[in-house]
Amino acid sequence: MATSPERWQRVQSLFYEALQLPTDARPSFLKNRCGGDQQLQKELEDLLEATEKPLDFLKQPVFEAAHHMVQDNTQRTLAAGTKLAHYEIVSLLGTGGMGEVYLAEDTRLRRKVALKMLKPELTGEERDLRRFEQEALAASALNHPNILTIYEFRQLDNLRFIVSEYIEGDTLRQKIAHGPLQPNPVVEIAIQIASALSAAHASGIIHRDIKP
Repeated sequence: MATSPERWQRVQSLFYEALQLPTDARPSFLKNRCGGDQQLQKELEDLLEATEKPLDFLKQPVFEAAHHMVQDNTQRTLAAGTKLAHYEIVSLLGTGGMGEVYLAEDTRLRRKVALKMLKPELTGEERDLRRFEQEALAASALNHPNILTIYEFRQLDNLRFIVSEYIEGDTLRQKIAHGPLQPNPVVEIAIQIASALSAAHASGIIHRDIKP
């Protein structure tokens, strides 16, 4: 079923409400709040069940995509200048197992954003769509200065993508590649990472693949 912005907002709202309840109280809550919409109830049940498992998407988070730079322009799915709603594609930043990350321009707010796009060949798989939706929900629940901000989840025709803030600069992996870091910067980086992980854990999200 197409995920309209209105339906996405409803899923997001009910998901967060249910997440705060004890596990045994969730079935009756969903039954009452979904108002007989069996597809919506099943979608929420699947998402809540998924929160009990490690999130695979954290192996390739949006903010590390720049490490996997694609040099061959023929690999691009979307050309520069392509418009998706009020977002205009600027360039491809990187690619991962489930999707591609693009630098784009938010023409309404006049700011750069990152678009994480689910690969077209995966849009027909319900499991992959659920994982992608789970990523959007989980990431959007986090609000922390050391965690990438998720702006929205969008669907246009057969394209699904997450819109997040775009942060310029080198990744930690790239900094390390330049040579050993001094003790003070290392401590500051470690503090920021620990703070972000603490915030994620407080929201019930466990990052199982910290790197580098």
